[in-house]
Parts: sequence; C-alpha cells; structure tokens
Amino acid sequence: MKILRRLLVNSAMATLIFLAIMYTLLEGNFTELNINNSLFVTGMVLFFVGVLTATQAAKIFRGFGFAFKKFFSRTRSDMSYYEYITEKERMEATEDRPTGWYAIIVGIAAILVSILFF
Repeated sequence: MKILRRLLVNSAMATLIFLAIMYTLLEGNFTELNINNSLFVTGMVLFFVGVLTATQAAKIFRGFGFAFKKFFSRTRSDMSYYEYITEKERMEATEDRPTGWYAIIVGIAAILVSILFF
C-alpha cells in the first residue's frame, strides 16, 4: 500500500509538471511534438530529482546551511562545523527518509512514453 501511494504521489507530481510546462511554456498547444517534448522534460526532471534523493547528494549543501546559520543567527553559538554535522546526522536518523526510487521509476516511465509512443 505504501509503494502504491508513493507511486501515485510521484505520478501526480509528474502530471502537474507536465501541465505546467504545457500551459506556461507551450501556451496550451497540445500538438504531438509539444506533448512529446513536455513528457521528456518532465521525465528528466523527475529522474534527476530521484537520483539526487536516492544518493543523498543533498548532503553536499550542508556547508551552506552551516554558514547561513552562523551568519544570520542572532545568538552566536560556538558550535563547530563537526558538531553541526553530528547534530544534523542525529536529527536525520530519527526522520523517515523518503527514497527517490519512486521518482526515478516515474521519470523513466515518462521518458519511455515520450520516446516510444510519440
């Protein structure tokens, strides 16, 4: 049930991205070429978001978060970068981590539909 729900959420997200591209960039002109291009771009966006999530590559940006917190914090804490990372990992261990595999599956499906059927 959880798998089906996550696939449906990713499919709904793909539909919203597809419609946003069709109506904003392509002005609602539903020709075969525009549908093909929009499906392909939607699939690529979802695929790369899924890869970013599945590989947990967002940890690259922790340094920006630390610098932002140090620069804009009202209270100057003497927390080192190592302590900051340790605290982040402790907080992330308790969270339910979403996997990006569902977004990868929906993205590949959208790319395949755009290549094979149009």
